[in-house]
Amino acid sequence: MNEPSTKPVASPPELLAEIDRSCRLPLLVLFFSALTWLAAGSVLALIASVQLHAPAFFGECPWFTYGHVRPAANNALVFGFASQAGIALALWLFCRLGRTPLFRPLAVAITALFWNLGVTAGIVGIFTGGSTGFEWLEMPRYASSILFAAYAVFGVCALLTFRSRREAVLYPSQWYLLAALFWFPWIYSAAQLLLVVHPVRGVMQAAVNHWFTGNFFNLWLAPLGLAVILYFIPKVMERPLHSRQLALLGFWTLAIFGSWAGTHPGAPLPAWVNSVSSAASVLLLVPAVCVALNLSRTIASRASDAKPTRTCLFMSGAALGYLLAVLVGACAALCPVMEFTHFAAAQTQLMIFGFFALAVGGAAYYIVPRLVQREFPSAGLAKLHLFGGGLGALISAIALIIAGFLQGRGLGNPATPFLDVAASLKPLLLLNTLGVALLALAALAFLGNFAWLLARCARECCAQCCSCGNSAPAEVKLKPAGARR
Repeated sequence: MNEPSTKPVASPPELLAEIDRSCRLPLLVLFFSALTWLAAGSVLALIASVQLHAPAFFGECPWFTYGHVRPAANNALVFGFASQAGIALALWLFCRLGRTPLFRPLAVAITALFWNLGVTAGIVGIFTGGSTGFEWLEMPRYASSILFAAYAVFGVCALLTFRSRREAVLYPSQWYLLAALFWFPWIYSAAQLLLVVHPVRGVMQAAVNHWFTGNFFNLWLAPLGLAVILYFIPKVMERPLHSRQLALLGFWTLAIFGSWAGTHPGAPLPAWVNSVSSAASVLLLVPAVCVALNLSRTIASRASDAKPTRTCLFMSGAALGYLLAVLVGACAALCPVMEFTHFAAAQTQLMIFGFFALAVGGAAYYIVPRLVQREFPSAGLAKLHLFGGGLGALISAIALIIAGFLQGRGLGNPATPFLDVAASLKPLLLLNTLGVALLALAALAFLGNFAWLLARCARECCAQCCSCGNSAPAEVKLKPAGARR
């Protein structure tokens, strides 16, 4: 097997330092903003989960009704956190795998501010009643325009960084990143055009909305997260990826089946559309199993007495979360009544928190210390983030899966009153609130640890500048991080 195809080529320390310098400002801005939105979205999701079993919670505040809080939480998580963190990771991976500095880092940092302006405008628009009414596309049109313009700059900088790479052979992570960068503008622009700018009529709105939802998760967030996992697990285990051919099979099956999945079996569409979508949802198990098998054999090739690192634990949890999310989606596709229950929400929880958020956390604990030459100040907060995030996602998903099953069985029996079905779900909804509370606590711990690190770096840099007679040197020398490059 050709080793450069399964293991990134090592770079000299001078080149790594140059790459880290070019990525430092834009990635710190993107990461800090993304973690802020993760914390805000998690808190909003906690409020929404409480309102499911206590409708009077914030009942007197019109801005915080369930119809406002739930879409605001969703958009904060997928656009403020997941998309922004995914872009940051894509830029860093293009630099590291291509052995080249980031193209126009200052432009990327400024564009990140505009992206956050768009997300902020969109969330405020949802709270003030300007929602479009389409799931995962609730942001008003003006906010979406800002996001699309900002993404254009991100995309150009990422592609020009990739074009200037010094390594010709592409690593599997680069396949996923390139595909995701091209898929997102197609998915987002098509959905905006057909639902907001020049809206289609009737049942076609449901078809386009389902198409966007499935493609957004399967062809945007999933490739970004899988690219991160496929890079970091071999990296921290110091082993080449087990099989390039298996990675290739996983990539192409995701590309083929991911675009067809997403339409609910009970959607008011032609029967063949629902059937094809259901089959594609089941067949998405193929790329998930390919990735899981590839990573498990990569880990197994490591000595059994090797102690797993923090990044490896996060990435392993993220890989398991993705496999569970795809499995839940396949089960939902085979049972049409689950569309109208909490079962579908379980897949969303696993996809965002059990998969993507854990992958971002593991990557951040590896990347950020190399950018600022400092380790994270609190190992306790890092452990709280790991166990709180993983356990919270699992508890929330299990509660919603059981609630969805009971709800579907109750709705399928005409003799069962709806109020009796709703009352029977209250203990499970309370358990879901506990899981979401753990997720919010983990997000706040992650943000606090990150902010503490930045504050410590800023304080030490200021102290060094003051000791030099208030004259800042050309480049402040920071202490090296404890982890290896």
